[in-house]
Amino acid sequence: DRVSLSGFRSADEMAFDNNAGFRGTIGINNTNSAARWTHLFSEDVFSVFTLSWSRYENAFANDAAGFAVRVSNSIEDWTLKGNVEWLPTTDLTLKTGIEVNAYTFEFKQNFTGNADANDGRRSGGGLLNLRADDVIGSGFGQINWQLTERFSAQAGLRANYYQLRELATWDPRFALRYQYDTDIALKAAWGVYHQYFHLAAIPDFSFFDTWLPTDETVDPGKSVQYVLGIETRPTSDIDFNVELYYKRLSSLSELNQFATRGTTVRDYFYNGRGESYGIEFFAQKKMGRF
Repeated sequence: DRVSLSGFRSADEMAFDNNAGFRGTIGINNTNSAARWTHLFSEDVFSVFTLSWSRYENAFANDAAGFAVRVSNSIEDWTLKGNVEWLPTTDLTLKTGIEVNAYTFEFKQNFTGNADANDGRRSGGGLLNLRADDVIGSGFGQINWQLTERFSAQAGLRANYYQLRELATWDPRFALRYQYDTDIALKAAWGVYHQYFHLAAIPDFSFFDTWLPTDETVDPGKSVQYVLGIETRPTSDIDFNVELYYKRLSSLSELNQFATRGTTVRDYFYNGRGESYGIEFFAQKKMGRF
């Protein structure tokens, strides 16, 4: 048995003042702690369980010639995660696990001009107070199989349930790898992925991104991904890889910057579909004793 504890805390604040009646502050806080337990049942079966808590906060405040604006966003997350891995043979690995997340989201805006107008409970008239509490449960299973000396496969399935949305999703994944020789490997992968968080990003103000949940008015973002790649080692200390990818996207969200009086997540986002494709190159040279 092995038990480990960890924690982290950061608090950053930036203030600005143009000495002409426009001043403000931006604050970003991160706090998290975790406890991890690793247990070895036998030589070929072991488990890892983690309990963690985190809180992310950001806030923006400015005063322009006496007109005050306040925006804040926070996410609190309690997570319990556990997985068990079994190695029945040298060519086969089985892994299964669960994850439960309990989230609390808060998003507040005050565009009344009065910094003290928001009491945290009402919306309307330049005020917005969004709060959402949600629980997400997930379970997964995965198999890694060395089919032959050169050919291996990985298959998995993840199931998610969103309590607030009352929605279940299924994320299958499959990957193949062929070791052509010691310095060249070919790979292909396909998978379905769901994104729970919706990013409320303002293009010219990206250092103050906010996140909103998948509530009862919106679906989680979905991506179906296809990947083809080749991994090479031209020399003993250089790796060079190339990947082609294609993604089919649905339930995409983009912030509606002109929405100021909504009461749900859908009121603040445009929703749509899209696709993404491209090629990626990776080169790495190793040196020294490390």
